[in-house]
Amino acid sequence: MDIFVVNSMDSLFQLIFTILFLPLVAVPGFGAIKFSDFPSYISDGAHCLVGIQPSSSESTCDGMPWATMIYVAVNLSWNISILLLVKKGGAVLTFVALAVYLPIANLAFILDWPLLPGSGFQIPEGPVDLAALVVVLCGLTTYRIFSIIQKRRLDREKEEQERIKAMAASVQGIDSAEQS
Repeated sequence: MDIFVVNSMDSLFQLIFTILFLPLVAVPGFGAIKFSDFPSYISDGAHCLVGIQPSSSESTCDGMPWATMIYVAVNLSWNISILLLVKKGGAVLTFVALAVYLPIANLAFILDWPLLPGSGFQIPEGPVDLAALVVVLCGLTTYRIFSIIQKRRLDREKEEQERIKAMAASVQGIDSAEQS
């Protein structure tokens, strides 16, 4: 299937499920807004998206609409690159690449990025984040070590089979010569 068709269908279903699950934001524990505030949030967001500062909002719309366009371009590029990686490199390579991406992305948020509020994030935020990074890095290291060990074992087995075949061929050659 064409990569752009898959990406388009992915985006379509993301839109559908976002709209379906939007009311969950009003459920206590899932979101921080009341259901009655949805219209004003949508209106303020639409104004901010086109660069107009909404009058009812205390927040600013700095960087709009450029921040949104940059996000959409990066997200689209990311999705296409992951789909191409699955298509060309396979599922295992994609899994390993995404596993490597997690700690790198986590550490990248230490930096002070333009268009993001604050003066850099503090990562890891707590012991759980630190433990998660350690577990992921240990898992990647273990995977790599055992992959190397398995490859060496398979190479040795292949060499052993080739030696056995060569010995069998030489024995058959000797037997053929003795019978003649």
